Amino acid sequence: MRIPGKSSPGGWAHVVCALYIPEVQFANVLTMEPIVLQYVPHDRFNKTCYICEEQGRESKAASGACMACNRHGCRQAFHVTW
Repeated sequence: MRIPGKSSPGGWAHVVCALYIPEVQFANVLTMEPIVLQYVPHDRFNKTCYICEEQGRESKAASGACMACNRHGCRQAFHVTW
């Protein structure tokens, strides 16, 4: 389930994404908001989700804060919810 959360000024995030992207923090861990995005490297937002790209989704849906595969040598990026 994708549940948008309140984030630090200038952005927003799905709570599930905030849980899995290592650089994302919660200012208040009990309420899980606001979501602090300032430590997320800019290159993470420039990655393209290979699953969205294969399904022909618009570029806005195919980009965003993606995770990178942790297999050695693999450079594919994907959204947390895939």
